[in-house]
Amino acid sequence: MKRLAGQCVAAWLLLPVSNLWAHTAIEGIDALYNGILHPLIVPAHLLGLLALGLLTGQQGELQIQRVLPIFLVPLFVALLYVALGGVLIVEQLLLLWAILCGSLVALKLSLPRWLLWACLVGEGLLIGLDSVPMGLEGKDRFALLFGIFLGAGLFLMYLAMIVQRLVHPWQQIGVRVLGSWIIASSLLVLTLSLVPSSG
Repeated sequence: MKRLAGQCVAAWLLLPVSNLWAHTAIEGIDALYNGILHPLIVPAHLLGLLALGLLTGQQGELQIQRVLPIFLVPLFVALLYVALGGVLIVEQLLLLWAILCGSLVALKLSLPRWLLWACLVGEGLLIGLDSVPMGLEGKDRFALLFGIFLGAGLFLMYLAMIVQRLVHPWQQIGVRVLGSWIIASSLLVLTLSLVPSSG
């Protein structure tokens, strides 16, 4: 099972670069659902959210409902900036942020509150700024961005809640292993993003 999971991750990461970095809509579904799925199909966003969700859940008996706004408010601000036409390329910074959060997960550190909050704020801003929709205007553009807000928030909340319930030592080791995989995957995606396009 472990080998199969590794093969699936490798196949996903080795998709053509043009598919990996695309922020275009998935054909056949509307803009809102495209937005909800968007954080799960863009590698940099998924890796960042995975690392942040694991890290947040590792911090013990947090009340996720109180922690979540620290992520959602900067995410909303960044998405509003994008909705109004702002463009800022932060994909590589987002991957570096995933490496940072994945490292904290792998080390299983008990973080001071300010550092966890900094991770949440940074991730929210970076995901929002890196969510520029391609080829969408008007209400579809706003629907996509609202979907990204919902999808990222729900994914982070549920993942953190699941990790909080993993109390057995072997489960906690598994979370740390996932953190190390996120580091390796983020480094691979970062390397691919730096390779000049042949097209």
